[in-house]
Amino acid sequence: MMGTDSVFLPHILFFIGSALAAALIGIPVIRLLKKLHLGQPINEYLPEHKGKEGTPTCGGLIFILPALLVYMAARLYLTFSVHEPAASLYKLDMVVLLAVLNAMIGLADDILKLRKKKNPSLKRFELDNEGLRRYHKLGLQALAAAAVLALGWFSGAVETLFVFGTNAYDIGFWYYVLAFLVILFIENAVNLTDGLDGLAGSISVIVLLFAGLTYLTSGMSLLLLGLGGSVLGFLLFNTFPAKVFMGDFGSLFIGSVLAGFAVFSNRILFVLILTIPFAIEFFSSLLQVLVFKITKKLLKREEGIRILPKAPLHHTFQAIHWSEPVIVSAFDFLTVLCGFGALFIR
Repeated sequence: MMGTDSVFLPHILFFIGSALAAALIGIPVIRLLKKLHLGQPINEYLPEHKGKEGTPTCGGLIFILPALLVYMAARLYLTFSVHEPAASLYKLDMVVLLAVLNAMIGLADDILKLRKKKNPSLKRFELDNEGLRRYHKLGLQALAAAAVLALGWFSGAVETLFVFGTNAYDIGFWYYVLAFLVILFIENAVNLTDGLDGLAGSISVIVLLFAGLTYLTSGMSLLLLGLGGSVLGFLLFNTFPAKVFMGDFGSLFIGSVLAGFAVFSNRILFVLILTIPFAIEFFSSLLQVLVFKITKKLLKREEGIRILPKAPLHHTFQAIHWSEPVIVSAFDFLTVLCGFGALFIR
């Protein structure tokens, strides 16, 4: 493992370097996305966002490219300068593989959203811009998660330890079941949170910084801080009013890195507490859909009962006339509180 006397400078360089790289490539990438006519479609469920129609999407490219460069540089640094054990390097590889596979799923979803025509039968409570069908998308994510976990088992990158503070419990096969569910949960929670300018990005920066700095002596922290820096650079173009959206391409990449870190570093509980703001968004949307469908069937009506004006929760705050910057600031503050709370069980 890396010693504390050797980590500070490379971590600082990776964070600052990736932030600068994202900031520098931001404008050229946005121009490219415009040239390719990759403009975000807006669902009629969100008329208040109509002014954002056509804003370039797939902007996750701005932070994914620097993050992948950080990964390659970190791999070389850990191998030749720190002499990190092979098992630790494989863990890093598995996280990046999971992130790249899900980014490709997200890219396919984003492109299909742009190509499909409006579906008039779409229910207003459903936040679906007609990309991959929900179950197709979830199926692909499940396949990617299962494949990476299987490869992790084969390479020895998975340790079946559930860590709670200073205690570790070997739960064997059940760790794979838990890891599979955690991966799908975190990926989709981050994805659902990406609905306001700068919301998913700013929360992600805070989460990545807490995770990276808490486990500074782990080689994984280089990737976490590198991605945190590149997302920070991306926020120059994504904060209100956004010039570009990260798209599912970007949100699934971030979610996969966080989920991969949780699973392959045996820090599932720590990451779940750290990502509570994402979880709130996920469960607000899930409960909205479930209650709507169940009450629609039970009451035999055209529409069911909505427990929130709109879902996920950030759209409810918009419905009661909170501004986007205020909503983002509130979620960021909550994320900081969750970060300090997660430190108690690290």
